[in-house]
Amino acid sequence: MDTEAKSRQEAKPSDLPRETRPQSEATQQRQLPARKNEVRGTSELNPPERQRGPKQREWGVTHDSVGWSVGGSLKRNSRPRPESQRSRLSARRSRNRQRRPRKCRPVENGAKRRRNRTRRRKAKNKRRLARLLPRNRRRNLRKLERKFYDRDTIAVARELLGKYLVHASRGVERIGRIVEVEAYLGAHDLAAHSSKGLTERTKVMFGPPGRAYVYLIYGMYCCMNVVTEEEGHGAAVLLRAVEPVKNVEGRTQGPGLLCQSMHIDRRLNAHDLLSDDFYIAAPLPCESHVIVKRPRVGMNCPRRWARRHLRFYIKGNPFVSRR
Repeated sequence: MDTEAKSRQEAKPSDLPRETRPQSEATQQRQLPARKNEVRGTSELNPPERQRGPKQREWGVTHDSVGWSVGGSLKRNSRPRPESQRSRLSARRSRNRQRRPRKCRPVENGAKRRRNRTRRRKAKNKRRLARLLPRNRRRNLRKLERKFYDRDTIAVARELLGKYLVHASRGVERIGRIVEVEAYLGAHDLAAHSSKGLTERTKVMFGPPGRAYVYLIYGMYCCMNVVTEEEGHGAAVLLRAVEPVKNVEGRTQGPGLLCQSMHIDRRLNAHDLLSDDFYIAAPLPCESHVIVKRPRVGMNCPRRWARRHLRFYIKGNPFVSRR
């Protein structure tokens, strides 16, 4: 011990540890006693049993000298939530964890969206037509006779609505329900082809009733007419739209699209509509519907004939070409 004390006396102040170095009087004067309010240790105002360490709330959130920990409130002096509010909060959080994720519809591009829309529309039309034409209805179709066409053109046009156009070709039978027609009254009707007189094109219109008059428009579309009234009168009824029933694909709103979907071309011109492969039939029992009449479409004739209401269609049918 004497040797150790002697070595300490001989050592320089700079060689001693910082804790054992002698302090000067000036340094001792600069060190003022700390205030009792700032002392976090044991004191008279802050006894050991009330000593405050890191502040802790009742429901487990703590903060230190830097600030509140993650998950705590942003307010330093916020009050703890009451027991009822904490129970409701915990119940809501548990429900959110148990709740299944919502099934969102996948994002589709434009082409896929159009394909899905077309698929849904076809399925809807198929269900609608299944209600309209039951399976046993095919046996209840009655082919129209010659006397049905040998009548007034307007009466034939109105009664053609709701009838079924049947065309069988290459082993495929296509059926469409007629929903829109136009009447052409004869040679005196300036909108009819027969108003130009008897030609190679219009000789079918001046022939016997109950035959098909098929002609070409715009060099690419065919249109089908039904010849009416007595021979030599030149009247016919144009089929403008059909509702697909069986083996009909594509649009049928319009005379050109109708022939394209039903596979009707100029080879069927002057074809007898009482044949077994191309005819018009009536359903049994007859179906009731409301008929709407409007002016004909695309008339390039005097106003007196262009404004006449000679176009008829079934009210509310979605396959009508124009309202």
